[in-house]
Amino acid sequence: MIFLRRFRRLFSLLFPLVFPLRHRSPFWYVVLAIAIALSCVILPVRLSPGLAVSANSVPIVPESDRSSDRSNAAIQRLYETRQFDAAAEQLQQLIQTHRASGDSFGEAVALRNLALVELELGNWTEAQTAIEHSLNLLQTQAYPDGQTAIAQALEVQGKLQFVTGRATAALETWDRAIDLHRQRGDTEAIARTTLNQIEALQSLGMYRRAIATLEAVISSLPPQSPILGRALRELGDALWATGDRRSAEETLAQALAIAALSGNGEETALTHLSLGRVLSFANPPDTLSIQSHYQQARQSSVPLVQLQAQLGLFQRLKEDGSWEQAKDLISDLQLRLDRLPASHAAIYARIHFVQTWLELEEAIAGDLPLPAAPLRTAATQLAIARQQAELLQDGRAESYAMGNLGKLYQQTQQWETAQSLTEQALHRAQQLRADDMGYLWQWQLGQILNAQGKQTAAIAAYHEAIQSLQELQKDLVIAPEVQLSFRNSIEPIHRQFVQVLLNHDLNQEPAADRLEEARITIESLQLAELNDFFRDACLTLQPTQLEQLDRQAAIIYPIILPDRLEVILSLPQTPIHHTSINLSQNRVIGEVRQFRQRLSSPAAEPPDRLLSHAQTLYEWLVRPFETDLAEAQVKTIVFVLDQQFRNIPMSALHNGQQYLIENYRIAVAPGLKLLTPPSQPSTDLRVLLAGLSEPYPGFSALHFVPEELAQIRRTIPGRSRVLMNQEFTAATLRQALQTANYPIVHLATHGKFSPNFTDSFLLTGDGGRLDINQLQELLQSTTLNHPLQLLVLSACETATSGSDPRATLGLAGIAVRSGAESTVATLWQVSDESTALLMTRFYQGLADRLPKAEALRQAQLALLREGSYQHPFFWSAVILIGNWT
Repeated sequence: MIFLRRFRRLFSLLFPLVFPLRHRSPFWYVVLAIAIALSCVILPVRLSPGLAVSANSVPIVPESDRSSDRSNAAIQRLYETRQFDAAAEQLQQLIQTHRASGDSFGEAVALRNLALVELELGNWTEAQTAIEHSLNLLQTQAYPDGQTAIAQALEVQGKLQFVTGRATAALETWDRAIDLHRQRGDTEAIARTTLNQIEALQSLGMYRRAIATLEAVISSLPPQSPILGRALRELGDALWATGDRRSAEETLAQALAIAALSGNGEETALTHLSLGRVLSFANPPDTLSIQSHYQQARQSSVPLVQLQAQLGLFQRLKEDGSWEQAKDLISDLQLRLDRLPASHAAIYARIHFVQTWLELEEAIAGDLPLPAAPLRTAATQLAIARQQAELLQDGRAESYAMGNLGKLYQQTQQWETAQSLTEQALHRAQQLRADDMGYLWQWQLGQILNAQGKQTAAIAAYHEAIQSLQELQKDLVIAPEVQLSFRNSIEPIHRQFVQVLLNHDLNQEPAADRLEEARITIESLQLAELNDFFRDACLTLQPTQLEQLDRQAAIIYPIILPDRLEVILSLPQTPIHHTSINLSQNRVIGEVRQFRQRLSSPAAEPPDRLLSHAQTLYEWLVRPFETDLAEAQVKTIVFVLDQQFRNIPMSALHNGQQYLIENYRIAVAPGLKLLTPPSQPSTDLRVLLAGLSEPYPGFSALHFVPEELAQIRRTIPGRSRVLMNQEFTAATLRQALQTANYPIVHLATHGKFSPNFTDSFLLTGDGGRLDINQLQELLQSTTLNHPLQLLVLSACETATSGSDPRATLGLAGIAVRSGAESTVATLWQVSDESTALLMTRFYQGLADRLPKAEALRQAQLALLREGSYQHPFFWSAVILIGNWT
């Protein structure tokens, strides 16, 4: 009966996809039936464990028992050489011997060992029976070594729960084991069991907790501990999952050295596997090194590790464009999957194989439809994955398999089946409260509904997906198999939602509520990108309304979509305005990049070329709203910029007669809700000035910084302090901020704003580097009772010359994380002579009590009207981020 139920379910799932209507001949019915029947027979054979079981397991035979019993020593050797069938046979005989002699303790220990072997064989039912029997025997009466034996049995029971997808139950079981080990003071056993818990925590996405626990374990282990290498590998994996790639790589390198020195081949293979994954995310990736790590991981004797290494190599070849080499691996991967018994890890490996394979076929096919053969095989693989998940009672894996199968039907435009499978996957995820999967299926459902013209239902699905994402980013609890990727999931969801909201007849404006929803979504996208940049949901939102800040300000939101540029205008107490321009994404990005390139190369570019780009961008972003801006008597335009737009100064846009800065104050904001509300302006404009004029390796001297700081000190009437060169360190900066209230902090030093959080920094006078977190801690810990009104970063630059759309996230990150109400910084490093002049004029405006945006505007106009500095290169690089009042 079980066989028939599986047969019918697989047939109903696969038939419409594998054989569309035009191919349904009797011959194909027979072929499909035979294929499915075979898969149903094969499915229930064995269940293999995940990685945790094969490495650093509880010993199958306690050390004290091996010398006293030759059979125990022989069983241990069979286990270590992976002769599991032979080990199981001998253990069965040993169990009968103990039972016949009335040795219930010996029987319980042998049953525990049998459970561990059956776990390796993938016979999870037999393993469950054996471990339950073992625990029953051990708990019925007291034995001299009973506590130890119970603890080790609980370790095995936890492993069984973990590999069959019950990570939470495993954590609880291992907690009980640790309590027993702690009563005996067995620190090595405590550490070993804790490492098993770490794998469960990571499978549940609880990386912060995993890292804290691992650091405590590592600090408690002696250098010669046999599990130190594994602990470091687990820490490296957790660091990678939280986005700290550099620390992950360093930690894994230590783990690899320890594993190699100890001669632990399996741990060495696992560490190579982890290093291959981590290095794949380098920019640019070192392909040869990555492939080498995967090749060495394939030397493992554990089939699952071999498969995962092969999958990593497959994905790397696909991403490198080595498509023919990648295709050569497909047959081998399919064979490995077919031979591998079912487990939580094996199910995800099967699904990831399908995902990567289809991505490869899409890359090869280009704009052509995918070939039928890969679709048929992919459907069969996903259906098998679903059946295995049901067999394991692994709800998460079942949801993931169903959702991916729904995606496959979506690709073949079989909408009803796609919708049904996606809704089933979503329902299963919601039952399990697995929001990290639920958002995927809500998003997928939105795509399917929109393709069917069910726009209202699609909008509801997208809305729910984004709400789920926001909750996920707060908790940072993401399972590794569906780990949040900003570029692959978070960003596309937001952009697709905006696209659905703003889909309209060209002669008809979208409804007001949809325009407002689109504006909110754009703000959410900005927040999501910054949280992704920090890898920490650290940003607090303020319920700020535009009219609360400035009744004569307007906010312009440009958003780049694949087929058009959408621009939204928000005015105080006025309905939202909107324009849509039919432009390809490549056209918009190309225009912005050329503008940036010509802005930052004044000597190489004729002025008319620069103005041509400046006027084109003005036509797109500002011209459609000129009348609205005039009627609202707008004085300040605040831009919430998308992608590459962040890398160019809006002040340099040109209407054909004048630059935008000549008519408006200009500010940039990461979003209204991220603005710090203005505090009561200080009557004493004291400034803490710190500067670096001397050269350092990789950085030239800033000769005009001393004059810049001296001029500012003379301009501001309040008391100020200057820290120059060697005096400018993190320690002296902290001490100065702790001893006096400085509403303004001005740092005239080299800095880099990078697409990578860990690569954004400011250079101090002792050659040290202040990263964003250090600067945040320094500024916020010393200004708790005196809000920082303005942070000025002079002589800094973005790291990639505008080629990376995330280049200015480091700049925005410093602006947001510093706690300053406003930040003034530079998009590129300009002449320090012109910067000194501009900063002096800026502070003159502040001394005259001008709003910050107006003070910057007047300073920029002064340079624009100066013969030597008319080119926007000199004055437009300085931008104001945050509160402009």
